[in-house]
Amino acid sequence: MKLNKQEQKAIDDMRSILDAITHPENKGYVCMSSGDLTNIERVLGVDLWCSTFSKKQVKKTVRGKERSVMKICFQVNGQHSAEKHCFFPFQVKEKVAVKA
Repeated sequence: MKLNKQEQKAIDDMRSILDAITHPENKGYVCMSSGDLTNIERVLGVDLWCSTFSKKQVKKTVRGKERSVMKICFQVNGQHSAEKHCFFPFQVKEKVAVKA
């Protein structure tokens, strides 16, 4: 199938995330920009921002899956850059209780 540049970039970015998760030495890591995530959502329909948990949302992780494999770099209010270290649902054993 012939893909345009945007589609190919989204697939390559998603592949790099999957490669980081399945790294044979358990050392895979990927840093994505908010634009990369938007592109993945637009092309593949996968919203990685909403489907992952930040460090602050995770109370306990599954043994052997404690390592964050993805970091998202983004701008906060256009002022300074910030990061979200992401955990996927299969890594999370217990989430932090949300205060009402």
